Amino acid sequence: MLLVAPTGGGKTEAAVAPSLELALEARVLPYVLYVAPTRALINDLEKRLREPVRKLGQRVAVQHGERRTIEGATPPILILTTPESLEVMLSSSSTYGARSLKNIRSIIIDEIHEYQGTRRGLQLSLLIRKLEYHASRRVQKIGLSATVADPVELAHDMFGDHSSVRVLTVETARNLEAHISVVGAEQNDSSSQSLSQWADEIVSAHDKVLVFCNTRQECDWLCWQLSKSLNVPTFLHYSSLDKDYRRTVEKRFAESRRAVCVATSTLELGIDIGDVGAVAMWGAPQSVSSFLQRIGRGNRRSHTQRVHCACPSTHPDGRPGNPSEDALRYGALLYAVFSGSLERDPMASFFSVILQQLLTICLRYGKVAPDAFFALVNPAPSFVTERTLRAMLDTLRARGLLEYNAVRDLWYPTSRFRALVSRGLLWSNLVQNDEMTVESERPGAKQTILDVPKKFGRSLRVGDVVLFAGKPRVVVWSGATGLRVRELNDGNAVLAEFYSLLEPQPRSLAESLRELLRRGLGELTSKGVVLDDASMRAIEGATASLGVVLREKDFVYRYEHGSHVLYTFGGTTYNWLLSDSIALLSGVQNQSDAWKIRLSRYVSIEKLLNGVTVNRLKKLISQQWSEYLRRISVPPLFNFLPAELQHEEITSVLDVEGATEWMKSIAQSLGAES
Repeated sequence: MLLVAPTGGGKTEAAVAPSLELALEARVLPYVLYVAPTRALINDLEKRLREPVRKLGQRVAVQHGERRTIEGATPPILILTTPESLEVMLSSSSTYGARSLKNIRSIIIDEIHEYQGTRRGLQLSLLIRKLEYHASRRVQKIGLSATVADPVELAHDMFGDHSSVRVLTVETARNLEAHISVVGAEQNDSSSQSLSQWADEIVSAHDKVLVFCNTRQECDWLCWQLSKSLNVPTFLHYSSLDKDYRRTVEKRFAESRRAVCVATSTLELGIDIGDVGAVAMWGAPQSVSSFLQRIGRGNRRSHTQRVHCACPSTHPDGRPGNPSEDALRYGALLYAVFSGSLERDPMASFFSVILQQLLTICLRYGKVAPDAFFALVNPAPSFVTERTLRAMLDTLRARGLLEYNAVRDLWYPTSRFRALVSRGLLWSNLVQNDEMTVESERPGAKQTILDVPKKFGRSLRVGDVVLFAGKPRVVVWSGATGLRVRELNDGNAVLAEFYSLLEPQPRSLAESLRELLRRGLGELTSKGVVLDDASMRAIEGATASLGVVLREKDFVYRYEHGSHVLYTFGGTTYNWLLSDSIALLSGVQNQSDAWKIRLSRYVSIEKLLNGVTVNRLKKLISQQWSEYLRRISVPPLFNFLPAELQHEEITSVLDVEGATEWMKSIAQSLGAES
């Protein structure tokens, strides 16, 4: 079953309450397994559920990397965990947690949209099947979400079967008040507000404001600027900050009547931070799903959601921004929301996840073979065959992680395998960075504030001033495993580097922009969207320039502002492939984003794309392999795959087959014009 309801609509209680009632009737403990995407959300859920469950004479248990409360005088009725900790429990045959899972009758997946089309999502779907094998029964499966494009498709992807899926959708009539503004660091012309003006007006009107940024650098810089200009407490929240630091922020912000909290996507999910008067965004997010999650964090007790959308005119490092691009993306996001268009992310052929599952099977049983995988994971993903499994196992043998017994046709772990386990690399399909700890010194005390990549930390020297955790801090000690810093009142600080990648913008969002330009700004203003002069000029200018042409065709190729521009509205990854094809086949330099490709000189695109094939694009990716690995985040175990399966995974992630058909449609469209 999938329950789709707005953020703050009581989905957790609606799923947990009847499950606990069934548990009390069955007298089987533990009965319910509740999986959430983050430790912070698990901890918050425990606080919410602990007392109601205690009144039933039962208890809630937590199992994740920072807390383990499953073992106790009495077994829990409900276990809260993450996918990675569930993997740990299922990979052991001797722990109390592993034995407890045999009794599970119901599994609830919170924020299920977070897993859609991701390696982590495939891992969780395989874990659900392994859990059923472990429990020797089918378990009830419930998914919870506020933002799902195709609930049935998602349920099938995650739950592993194509039997009937019941979808319960709760609609609520909540108005959306959206304001789009171009905002500068300082007041430098009459077309835009300064940052301090923009923020002060929002806080004055709404008291308590949650501000989302797309990067940790933006969070640090924005929090620093706002703390200097606002007369209210200003907090900071993102994943690299120390867990105790984040918990303090969550508590203090929740208790505050007037305050600002600057955050990345860490606060998109349902952590309790009290009632928020308005949500603000510093730069448009990359997807409709993220946009909706952010909007949903505000005004939960009213019928109106308020969002203030900033189009920054400068980057935190002082470079000029692109506020017109942000205004267009906000317009596309709002158009998609009003038209009910959400992205669909099909599950790619993530062979790295399959390899990880082979390793965890080997850890649990002390041996592994292809037939063991098919027995434990039933049904298996369609892209997995015995040939691919044997290729993975043979590569692991060649890398010294497994040894092969030909008589038994089994693979066994080696000492190098056990070393991999000790490094904690078996449990996760998330991208991992080698990090070091930053401590802040105070008279008579030290406080851990965050982790930073070792590559950046080791580049620093004593005396360097860096913007750490939203404040300028001077490095007073530098070691192999960490830094010690001291807070400064002010100063010229460099930005900390985190080396993270923005998610590619989906094709569906690009197509929403095309539809908005066809239909005009009235599609937004008629819904009550308020734009300042600068953002209105950006959208009106693009509509006047492209709207009439786009009513006749899907793609536009023309000369403008000293270069040739191909408007594809193909999204980030499709435009990567097209841009690289143009450069490789013609030698013409070009730049691409999610909407367009700008070329340094004219190229006959239709002739260039004549005869485009899947194999040609695969060859292109092979020729620029290191560049595509730089663009696409991969987990550590990806490097243990056979080279052939590495390429298959990346071409699947890029949707090469879909991109080929899309390029053919461009060639056909442009060819018909000439």
